[in-house]
Amino acid sequence: MMILDRVVPFGRSQKEYELMFALSESDRHKSIVGIGDGPASFNAEMTAAGYQVTSIDPIYQFTGSEIKSRFDACVDSIIEQVCNTPIGCGAITNLLMIYAPIVKMRSRFLYSMF
Repeated sequence: MMILDRVVPFGRSQKEYELMFALSESDRHKSIVGIGDGPASFNAEMTAAGYQVTSIDPIYQFTGSEIKSRFDACVDSIIEQVCNTPIGCGAITNLLMIYAPIVKMRSRFLYSMF
């Protein structure tokens, strides 16, 4: 059994997945399985655009509320770790501006899942 307090729920956006996996338009029209997606917005964004994505992750045994609570408990540590990297805290402001809409979409996705 997975212990939630040992998990750092973090996910990525559609754009990040497209860049990581070099997804083409042809790829987007196939049925995609996301393994270990956690609270990624990839599925929500792709589904909203009319594509077929199935996400699988052991963390989904927990409710959306439980996953969000764990994310909220970890987020400050994640930000601190980013601040301690060579790109530093200046990048956090840029990331927050980019990710604010994604975080909202992830929250809607998590709560709609359960």
